[in-house]
Amino acid sequence: MAHFYISRRYADSFKIQVIYHKMLFILSTLCLVYSVWGSPNRDIYQKIPKVDVDEVLTSDAVLEHHFNCIMERSGCPDLIDEIKFIVPEIMKTNCGMCTDEEKAVVKRVTTHVRENRPEMWAEFSDRFDPERKFQI
Repeated sequence: MAHFYISRRYADSFKIQVIYHKMLFILSTLCLVYSVWGSPNRDIYQKIPKVDVDEVLTSDAVLEHHFNCIMERSGCPDLIDEIKFIVPEIMKTNCGMCTDEEKAVVKRVTTHVRENRPEMWAEFSDRFDPERKFQI
């Protein structure tokens, strides 16, 4: 009887280890999948500083064109076409994944639009930040 008890104890221990390793494997796989497909692509964030902010902020035509692109009303320049896909994430997280350089660009543009084009900012906020939580 003692022999059966010991064998069963080891068998139960082995089953627990197998279950533990399966769960660990599944968790690792889920983490890998999320890191590849679930998080915003850092490459796109790194393109934010490449935008010619001076041109955008000094030319109403360029600002309107970029705004219409982001609002999906017109075609986009290639760079803005890529960046527009992270706009919701930027607004939702207050540019939480941005570097200091990227935040500076976002802050400069949003401050300019907020102060100089309040109607544009209101429409943009209605779409991407209806709860008005964006604070940059």
